[in-house]
Amino acid sequence: MKKIIQNKTMLKLSGLFILIIILMLGLWKYEINQYLRIHREFKQATAKLENYRDCLQNAEFYTQQCCQIQKTISQFEARCYQNKTPSLSTTCLLEDIQKIIDDKRDSIVRIDVLPEKEMGAGYVQIGINLKLKTSAQGLTDILYKLKTSAKSYQVNGLSVQVSSDGLLDVEMKMNAIHRG
Repeated sequence: MKKIIQNKTMLKLSGLFILIIILMLGLWKYEINQYLRIHREFKQATAKLENYRDCLQNAEFYTQQCCQIQKTISQFEARCYQNKTPSLSTTCLLEDIQKIIDDKRDSIVRIDVLPEKEMGAGYVQIGINLKLKTSAQGLTDILYKLKTSAKSYQVNGLSVQVSSDGLLDVEMKMNAIHRG
């Protein structure tokens, strides 16, 4: 009888020991999963940091490229001014005038650009002689657009003749003050 009680006690202890081992294995598995999750998050954070570092390097590279392009443009503008070829400010001004005049009923016959005059504070004055064909309403629209433009235009001379086709032959002399 004593042996049976000992066997039952041993069985209970063995069962308890097995239960403890199973609980320890479960706890170990939980700890491993936690470690793997933390390791995964660490890898993702490291990858993000690498990506940010690459972005910063790219930003530095593009900033250097932008500075180099601006320097090249400045050199180009200086050469244009020295060679008396139209500078970027003149080109921008001509594009602006073409946008103001650009209408299906208006046609530019000729644009003469006079040399730039430095005005200080980064502004230049450009003389423009403009010859175009337009209607009376077109001329009114053009003068209104010149007056309300963001750039400063001053019309110094205006000659208008009616041509045989009913349109107006317009000659306009003006100055444009523009940031150089």
